[in-house]
Amino acid sequence: MATAERRSAAARKAVRTSWVNTTDRRARTQAATQASPVSLDYWIARLRSEREYATEQDLLKAAETALSLVMSERGRAGAESRRRNKAAKQEAARLAASA
Repeated sequence: MATAERRSAAARKAVRTSWVNTTDRRARTQAATQASPVSLDYWIARLRSEREYATEQDLLKAAETALSLVMSERGRAGAESRRRNKAAKQEAARLAASA
């Protein structure tokens, strides 16, 4: 077990050292950001590969709508998660008070 802990600690140190030596964080993460569903570029590329649009403006509008849909779904899921966590904490407090 100690070996796994040492590897984990060494990996954390390597990651932190790497970020300390990164001068342009935005440039380092740009490729991953553009490949992510939270990027308009992602939706433009995806929608362009799925079908043809009459104009680039139509493609852009569809990509903006897809991005908006994903972001609103993530917001809804986050709110639902917070509600569940709050209810669980209240239930735990109720059980602790009645014990």
